[in-house]
Amino acid sequence: MPERFAASFPADSLLLNVGGGEEEYGPDVVNLDLAPYAPIDVVGFSEALPFADASFAGCIAQAVLEHVEDAEATLIEIHRVLAPGGRVLVDVPFMQGRHAAPHDHRRFTEEGLRATLERHGFAVVQSGVSVGPGSTMATVTAEYLALLLSVRSRSAYRVARLLTSWLALPLKYTDAWLAAHPEAGVIASGVWAHARKGG
Repeated sequence: MPERFAASFPADSLLLNVGGGEEEYGPDVVNLDLAPYAPIDVVGFSEALPFADASFAGCIAQAVLEHVEDAEATLIEIHRVLAPGGRVLVDVPFMQGRHAAPHDHRRFTEEGLRATLERHGFAVVQSGVSVGPGSTMATVTAEYLALLLSVRSRSAYRVARLLTSWLALPLKYTDAWLAAHPEAGVIASGVWAHARKGG
């Protein structure tokens, strides 16, 4: 999805990838993250982006808002650095287990993500399920069985988690069919929204 989003801009449009990690979406995408490693272009915090107002035509925030300490400040900053009419793609977890990188603070329903973006001056163009119910069930099943089989031992849990992840893996493949279900958002693993800055 971020690849298609980045490709939807005219040539030479400058985009920002907040919390870029190891993903690269093209030569006109500036990758920002907390640590200096390839392919990060700029090291900084999403709550205080080191860019001038209206610097970017678009912004990607994939799997970021759950990790930042202040999601509200991050969205205010994204809004600030986008040019009028600029677009943002936000992808966040809904029913996922804790995954600290380095922290894990929150989850969003699709409705909650839309409302949060609108509260910060964005007009939501489209939203939906990014990771379906099959992935939710695979993760929850694997975690539950690992906890049950490990008999409250952390080291046994790590071993059991390898086994249970493998056993639950086939459930993920049902996403190919279930993610398009009109009620998939009820237990979706992740949701997304594409929004535009007014002005």
